[in-house]
Amino acid sequence: MARQIRFGAWCFDPDTHLLAMGEERRVLEPRVSRLLEFLLAHPGETLSHDQLVDAVWDGRVVSDEAVRRAVSTLRHALAPDGSDHCIRTVHKRGYVALFEASQPQVAMPRAHRGASFLQRYAPPLWQRVAWALSLVFLASALTLTLLAYRRASESPSPPQAMAMAPTLAVLPFLNLSAEADTDFLADGVSEELRDTLARYHGLLVTAHASAFRLQGSQTDVRELGRQLGVRYLLQGSVRKIDERVRIDARLTDAVSGRQIWSGNYERSLAQLLDLQQEIATEVARALELVPVSAQTGNAGARTPNVEAHLEFLRARERLATWAVDDAEQAIAHLQRAIALDPGYAAAYAQLADAIMIRALSTGGVEPVRATVEPLLDKALALDPGLGEAYVTRSWLIEDRVQEERELRKGLELSPNYARGYEMLAARLMELPERQAEALRLIDRALALDPLTPRNHHIKAIFLAKLGDLDGAEELERRALGIDPRFRSAQLWLGTLSALRGEFAQAVEHGERALAIDPRATFLREGLVNFYLGLGDAAAAHAIDSPATPNGRLALLLFDADWQGAADWIDRAEGSATRPELAKHLVSYARLRHGLATGNPAQFATALAAELGFDGTLPRLTAAPEFRAYTDLAQLLHASGDEAAAKRVQQLLEAELDELEAVAPGQKRALDAVRALLLAQAGRDRDAIAALERAYAAAPLPLWWIHLKHPAFERLRGQPRFQGLVARVDAHLEAQREKLAQMRRRGLVPERADQNQR
Repeated sequence: MARQIRFGAWCFDPDTHLLAMGEERRVLEPRVSRLLEFLLAHPGETLSHDQLVDAVWDGRVVSDEAVRRAVSTLRHALAPDGSDHCIRTVHKRGYVALFEASQPQVAMPRAHRGASFLQRYAPPLWQRVAWALSLVFLASALTLTLLAYRRASESPSPPQAMAMAPTLAVLPFLNLSAEADTDFLADGVSEELRDTLARYHGLLVTAHASAFRLQGSQTDVRELGRQLGVRYLLQGSVRKIDERVRIDARLTDAVSGRQIWSGNYERSLAQLLDLQQEIATEVARALELVPVSAQTGNAGARTPNVEAHLEFLRARERLATWAVDDAEQAIAHLQRAIALDPGYAAAYAQLADAIMIRALSTGGVEPVRATVEPLLDKALALDPGLGEAYVTRSWLIEDRVQEERELRKGLELSPNYARGYEMLAARLMELPERQAEALRLIDRALALDPLTPRNHHIKAIFLAKLGDLDGAEELERRALGIDPRFRSAQLWLGTLSALRGEFAQAVEHGERALAIDPRATFLREGLVNFYLGLGDAAAAHAIDSPATPNGRLALLLFDADWQGAADWIDRAEGSATRPELAKHLVSYARLRHGLATGNPAQFATALAAELGFDGTLPRLTAAPEFRAYTDLAQLLHASGDEAAAKRVQQLLEAELDELEAVAPGQKRALDAVRALLLAQAGRDRDAIAALERAYAAAPLPLWWIHLKHPAFERLRGQPRFQGLVARVDAHLEAQREKLAQMRRRGLVPERADQNQR
């Protein structure tokens, strides 16, 4: 019988590390789980560093930072904004838990039959710009706000019933066949059982990627349960003898280690699908799940062709990395699966997904739309209940309402599809008032699939936007621990380093990411930015060959080639694929070109049209968006339209005041925007003071745009401005020397622009 600790609206299972509140579920790291259990046992007590180390780290020597990170992680699990209303820091003394367990140990309920989780959420349109994961986010210095979390804490929802749904992982079945090349059969049985059981709405089933990473593990079932964050494990073996198959299966309680069900079956190969359904039904009965009509979905999602299913499984494994080469191998596997079984609905949906994954790393969605749409239509014609196809199709939808409807429908049909929750979370991240929902959704994805690195990566992005760079770094390193080839984690470690002014370290991470997937456009664009942060234009040019949309635009701006930048923008906007260009780069190019040609009015009109400015501002949630409009104000001022320029500045100041009030953790980026507005208003002393605040810790990543901005022209001769520039130069020189040392040690390759040799 499992333990269950209730405190406030939360319910905590120390054995499975599951923290739940109503439909919200978060699987804590084992160390964080032990920390929570210890704090619950000592409410109101001031617990020192040594006490926590003794209880949680078994007395091993650990740093204050390790303890602080564990506490920070727990705070974010209990309150999305990481506030200390649950765990208070007592300066130089320790920590105090401000909650009290109301029911320390009770039996864990067997099943949860509440309303569908998705009825509570409504996602907005996801901004499909790969550059947002490199240059835009790098430039923004993480300016999305904490408003949603404060509102959530001010208006808490009533506590809900704390029944927890049972959690299950289907481990890869052992292949005991004497025949060669029959591993696919055991893998196929495991996958079919997982997919069938995942359709039960009262059961949380760990995704295939997490379970298959433990293939062949001899670890004790209790430890396996802890690693996967599940209560139950389904294991077994498959033996093929001529045209018959024997399956042995057992269901184990991962908390107690007790076997609670087992079965031995033998059928002909032709009866394999029916046998898998029979086993799934027995497992569901052992877990006391209520049968649901049409629970198993349309047979079109499956295939009786074992070779086709093997190709499908090989493809799914490849797609875990999101690398271009792996996606192309997955595409080949899926094309073979469809050739073997043209009625295999899941293969059509997976093929569409693989093509989309490749497109997001290369040329974008639009060039593949005509290829992907028919594949998804075919998948849904074969199986209208295939939720994964609806989730993938949401990528193609521009209308907010329809996109939301598509995602919700997909997750209603496949309520254990971790990828769907991750995608829904990513779509919510842009709006501050919905970030609390986004965190709940990514925690749901992590509970379902704790060993897929992308889920940790997406949550790391959320923490970074909240200003918790240490927590974000820890999650990215965890993602790499799961899969060292997960390139996005390497790039984001570089982004986090750049935000701290550690540009040499950023380059090292960016080079590692590019080595993993040299064909990914957004990785090269990100690395271009890291090199420009060091002022190393030659290396940046070498990386940007062939040219990437935003990488080349950034280089043209760095080189002060205003005409070239304008031509590049016009060429991109006139191309058939219309690549997404970062608006703050476009606005800076328009500003510089307008001033250089002496025709600012023309370029102010063009920029206003590109931004969609009609006299009112859209909702601004990030520093790059503010900078685009400050460039518009600068052009209006230069054209002599002082009234329009002042109007834009006033609108920006009002938006900035509101954002600053709810985003104290993003102060550096906002101070940089404030400096531009103050300089445009002629308040030079205040502008320099804001600049000094923005650059006090380290240079901002896009210093080469910001400090050279025309708004600061009057300030350049002032000693305080010159002193700030000198400090930035000294910092960059030290970073360049650090990079040179890395190159001498072989950590970073030599880069030189071939065109300049």
